[in-house]
Amino acid sequence: MREKGLDLDSHRARSLDETLLREHDLVLVMEQRHREWIEERWPFAAGRVYRWGHWSGFDVPDPYRKDEAAFRESLALIERGLVEWKERL
Repeated sequence: MREKGLDLDSHRARSLDETLLREHDLVLVMEQRHREWIEERWPFAAGRVYRWGHWSGFDVPDPYRKDEAAFRESLALIERGLVEWKERL
């Protein structure tokens, strides 16, 4: 991300919970199975949970513990999804 001029040093992951879901109108996930899991566990969230690659029908694979190429591939998909969401929001 530094190559893109972004500093993520202060970023910390948060666990998803009901409170977090109720506080937001739009929840973006990386994979279809994430969406399905959320909507099964918290049915009230249906209709507010979308894949990052919703508009083109793609998942963003988790590159954790993979090589640099996997991270670059996921980043390219994230950037693609960002363009598509920006066009529609």
